[in-house]
Amino acid sequence: MYSLVLRCFGIQAVNTERLCRSGKLKSLSLDRFRECQSYDLLSNLQYFSVIVQAINKIEYLPPAGNRLITHLYIKKFLVEENYFSDFSNLQVFDVSPNRRDLLTSKFITNIFSNRNPNIGPLEHLTIFDSNIDDETLQYLIGTRSIKIFINHNITSKGISFLDGIERIELRTCSKIDDNAMKYLWNAKAVSIINCPLITSEGYKQLQHVKHLTISNYKFPHNSFQYLSNIETLEVIKFEKYYGLDYREKDVGMAPKFHDDSQAVSQEIIQQYLSKIKIIKISEDPDFLSDHSIRYLISQGVRIDKHKTKEYIFYK
Repeated sequence: MYSLVLRCFGIQAVNTERLCRSGKLKSLSLDRFRECQSYDLLSNLQYFSVIVQAINKIEYLPPAGNRLITHLYIKKFLVEENYFSDFSNLQVFDVSPNRRDLLTSKFITNIFSNRNPNIGPLEHLTIFDSNIDDETLQYLIGTRSIKIFINHNITSKGISFLDGIERIELRTCSKIDDNAMKYLWNAKAVSIINCPLITSEGYKQLQHVKHLTISNYKFPHNSFQYLSNIETLEVIKFEKYYGLDYREKDVGMAPKFHDDSQAVSQEIIQQYLSKIKIIKISEDPDFLSDHSIRYLISQGVRIDKHKTKEYIFYK
């Protein structure tokens, strides 16, 4: 047995330790558990993933136990910001939207300023609706994947600390502009949704990108002329996220959504979209007309209307 996922209340820490005594267990994921206080036998794990919920007692782990965790996912958790300063071996850190208030600049600094430099680059981080600014991102140099949702502080200076990132998702980032795109030279997968300062000049710097996710909302269609290397294009309706992205204390405070999406011209479809291998439109079925879909299929483009499975956390 080389990997194990525990989602059962009945499996206690003593049973987990018994499974580790052989030394063959290399990956352990804990989801639903009551006690996790003694992990002396987990030091040989290559991956130790923990999903934190209100019922969990992860806060009782000693510092040595915290340092064993490589993948931390937070669903529900109330704790002081300083608590996470001992998580020095994190490779993936993700927070569900209902704990977005946790991600302050101080919080990120506490975790990643003390991170062990010998474990390699951070695999993934989600920043969701926070006050994190450019200076905070200096602790994330070398990060391979990041999601930045609803941020009005980060600029191209902050993105410069992510120079060479492999995968990035930007959604409702009001200060990230065209200049930031030059730091995505190594990115194979890019998602840009409702970032109004990113124009066709910014997309021009993404000619190497293989997988692009956009919203037809505020997207400059003339940018497709620069994106000839795209293999997969995914289009989503921004309206789906509008209330979430603009809410303050009450979801009902979001202003009424005014969709300014424009129909894709036949010229763009024929010259540029017809060269893309896969176009996913399950999240925005209005992006292409039936006539356009038939034409693209005749040109060998695969039109994918299947719903993409949504994960709470990074995959």
